[in-house]
Amino acid sequence: MFAPWCPTCSSRMLLGPRRILAIEPHPTGTQVVLRCFCQAVLVWSAAPSPGPAHAVTADRCGPDLHLAS
Repeated sequence: MFAPWCPTCSSRMLLGPRRILAIEPHPTGTQVVLRCFCQAVLVWSAAPSPGPAHAVTADRCGPDLHLAS
């Protein structure tokens, strides 16, 4: 499963292996070319993100969600 950002849908989309168009080597790692449900072509990269991942904090959780301590 892949979760690239789709600018057409303005959302991160969960795409499975049937959506793969190509797998390409890249100097920073493997890139996977995918087709979104809206038909946009997206590129997912296995390269590490240049910035830190977003942490989930208690104020970002919904009322029924609690962070484990």
